[in-house]
Amino acid sequence: MLAPDDDPFVAPTLWLVGAQVFAGLSIHALLDTIGYRVPAILPGTPADEAQKAGVAAYTQRTVIRLALSELVALASLAYVFAMGGHDRVGYVTGALVSIVLLSIHVWPWSRPIDRTLAGLQRDGARVPLREAFGLEPKLTGPIQEL
Repeated sequence: MLAPDDDPFVAPTLWLVGAQVFAGLSIHALLDTIGYRVPAILPGTPADEAQKAGVAAYTQRTVIRLALSELVALASLAYVFAMGGHDRVGYVTGALVSIVLLSIHVWPWSRPIDRTLAGLQRDGARVPLREAFGLEPKLTGPIQEL
């Protein structure tokens, strides 16, 4: 039978959860700042080449965003090992912060694809990146989608 101090499912200390949330918010800000920087595609590039270059740029930046998003979970796991396994719930809270970051910055939905697409098209090229991921193209130009 476990002693009360050895219960692996006790709530994590408040400072740990605060540090995990602070780290998650800091990483989110960092990813918004540098996580979507991609080289612009030159205007006049054929659509198939632009799409290949866009998917490659998106994939490269996604790997960076994935690695940074997982930092909170990895640091929480190291903390659990350092505590001798007595604060397992501390890992769960860190993993939840990482899952939120992954769902915002890594999962291929409109937000990360459109953020990457804005960087690829900043010089005026047309890059069919949304179509590469099976999303509907957005209207651009004088007529905007509401």
